[in-house]
Amino acid sequence: MWFQQALTLDDPAVPADNIDYAKVYQLYLQAAGRNHWKAMLNLASLILSDRSGVPVHDPEAAIQWVEKAMRLDIPDAYDRMGVYHLDGVVKGGGARTAYAFFQRAADLGSPAAMAFLGYKLAASYDNPGEGFWANQAVGTRMLECALAQGYGDAAEKLGLIYASPNTLEAKRRALNVLHEGVKLGSAKCADSLAADFDGMDLDNGTNLVGHIDKARARRYGKVVDVLKLYDGRLKLSNLDKILPLPPAPLPKWNGDMQTLINTAKAVI
Repeated sequence: MWFQQALTLDDPAVPADNIDYAKVYQLYLQAAGRNHWKAMLNLASLILSDRSGVPVHDPEAAIQWVEKAMRLDIPDAYDRMGVYHLDGVVKGGGARTAYAFFQRAADLGSPAAMAFLGYKLAASYDNPGEGFWANQAVGTRMLECALAQGYGDAAEKLGLIYASPNTLEAKRRALNVLHEGVKLGSAKCADSLAADFDGMDLDNGTNLVGHIDKARARRYGKVVDVLKLYDGRLKLSNLDKILPLPPAPLPKWNGDMQTLINTAKAVI
């Protein structure tokens, strides 16, 4: 109950200045006290943010909440700790320690960690210094597993991998997986599709669509703006009702962004 109340208050569509972050923090704190792991991770994010009203902005406090979730064997907590090591939130952390946490998170089933490691493994050549390796078969399987668990951003890299033969069939497969990523809330996938329908790379033959479709590009562009706000929290499982892939005809739309999103959203 407390967690859902906090999520309702912490609405990405509401300007940050209009959100009572002191109340949001308190609600997450109450939920975390009952071992709600998502509340723990959201508390950590608030602590590291610059939101006014949040009573604590100590990185150590954020780390402690993530560690508490790790003690519950929460996969996403290990993934978050990997991010903290990679980003320098943890003193003395770095790529080597971060990858150990990402690997543990992936072993426990974290789709975010699987996608991260899959992306790094799916390179065409080894470059350990830059943190990637050429093992595309394993990387692709990890990305596919992450996508199957609902992690939309995994589809962005899969789109590149699927399209690489540059055949019509390969391009169609890439379009389909990117579109699936959008349904799962990926702004990155929506951005890729907006660019392709707008004609990017038509001149070199790698465009996935094969022609310019300004109407679809515009709709995907609107979707990008909204999905960036929600950062994976918004699912568009009914996207095909308002923005299907060709050759399906585009349904009528009045140009209003909220109408577009409401039509595409999952029915709750």
